[in-house]
Amino acid sequence: MHGLHLPTFGAFGHKIPPQKVLCFPPRDRWGEADLIKIPLAPYIERFIGEPHRHRVNELQDAYVLFVSSGNGYVHGHRIFRDCSFTIVLARKEGQYPLACIGFNVSRLRNMLTVGQIQGVSMEHWGEKRNKHITRYLLPLQWEQMLLTLVRDYAHEEGFRLIRVIPARKQAYYGRERAPKKETFIRRYEATPRALGFTKSLFGYHVYPLHP
Repeated sequence: MHGLHLPTFGAFGHKIPPQKVLCFPPRDRWGEADLIKIPLAPYIERFIGEPHRHRVNELQDAYVLFVSSGNGYVHGHRIFRDCSFTIVLARKEGQYPLACIGFNVSRLRNMLTVGQIQGVSMEHWGEKRNKHITRYLLPLQWEQMLLTLVRDYAHEEGFRLIRVIPARKQAYYGRERAPKKETFIRRYEATPRALGFTKSLFGYHVYPLHP
C-alpha cells in the first residue's frame, strides 16, 4: 500500500475506500480490487467499431472496471501499473484483464495527467486467452473509450485540466522489448487528438475542463 487516497469517483457510484487496492499477486484473482459502478453501455455504444455494431447489445454488458492505487503487475497478465491510479477494463465473465489506463492527480494544480494507456499483448497469452482479446477488446476503440471515461471523471470531479503525456515523453518509448513506436504514436498522439485535445507549449496533449 502506498498510502494514497483514491479519487472519489462520486459521479460514477460510490466513494472507494483508500485501503481498497490491488494486491499482486493476489490471494484470489483480484485481491482487494474495488469495482467501479460505471454505466458502461453508453461508452460501448459510442466506441464499438462499425464491423462489430451488430454485437453492441451483447458487449454492453460484457465488461467490468476495477480501480487500484500504486504500482505493480496485474497478476499474470503483463500489465504493469505505471501511475498512482489505474483503471482496468476486464471481461465480466472470468474477470480477465483486457486493458488499462493510468493517471496521476495533482490537487495543488487541480490537474489530472494520463500516463499509461495499455492493452494486454496477445503474444503473452495462450491461444485460449487470445480469444478474449480478439472477441472482447479488438471490437472496441478502447484507447479512446478509456480516455473519454477518465476525462468524464475529471470533469465531474471538478478538475481544471486533464492532460496526456505524449509518446516521446513516455519512459519506454523506443526501448527494446517495448511496444512499437507506431503503437505509442497511436495511443498517446492520435487518441487524444481524436478526442479534441490540443498540444501545449510543453508538448502535452491538454483538454481544459473548468476555468
